[in-house]
Amino acid sequence: MKPTSIDLPPGRENYAEAMVRNNLLGTCIMDIEGNIITCNEKISQLLSFSRRKTIGKNIFPVIEGLNQVELMECLTDSLETGEICELTDLQIQTPAGGKRITDIGIYPIQVDNEITAFVVLMTDRTEKVLLQERLFRSEKLALVGKFAVQLIHEIKNPLVPIRAYAQLLTKRYDDQKFRKDFMETVLQSVDRVNDIVKEILKFDRPTAPK
Repeated sequence: MKPTSIDLPPGRENYAEAMVRNNLLGTCIMDIEGNIITCNEKISQLLSFSRRKTIGKNIFPVIEGLNQVELMECLTDSLETGEICELTDLQIQTPAGGKRITDIGIYPIQVDNEITAFVVLMTDRTEKVLLQERLFRSEKLALVGKFAVQLIHEIKNPLVPIRAYAQLLTKRYDDQKFRKDFMETVLQSVDRVNDIVKEILKFDRPTAPK
């Protein structure tokens, strides 16, 4: 069951302000129209805006690059149901041109059973996602390295008989049976190498989306 809204008793606005300022997550309080009432330094750093410039602005133009429709639907749903709305793996465009990957939780605040504002918590997952991507690339490189060793072994195998026959060719060129065996071995070995190359190209070719 989803947790519901936060009940804020009258006269407790200072507690809300202290909660916002001291929260380790990016935190802001906005009214039901999306105007930012207060926020902490963490969310200002995340959005690359100073806290002073962020307060009073509407959250929609502040969070650039975010799916505005998705955020509006989340706010509307939270306003109508009084339940928390969560958005995950959102890409936010920073003024400097960078991107941050965040999770956003929207928590309705109720005063006298009426939703008057929202607490917005933003979790910056950029570094974690980048670390996961680096680990994935490292694992992929390790797999490619292992594949390369196996590939070298597979290609080397059919080359061994070609080399062996080539070394004897000048001495046994007049041997008709030897020349016949040599040609058959070369053709078989070349076909084997060709099959390996075809498999590599098939593996490398991107599959069409279904």
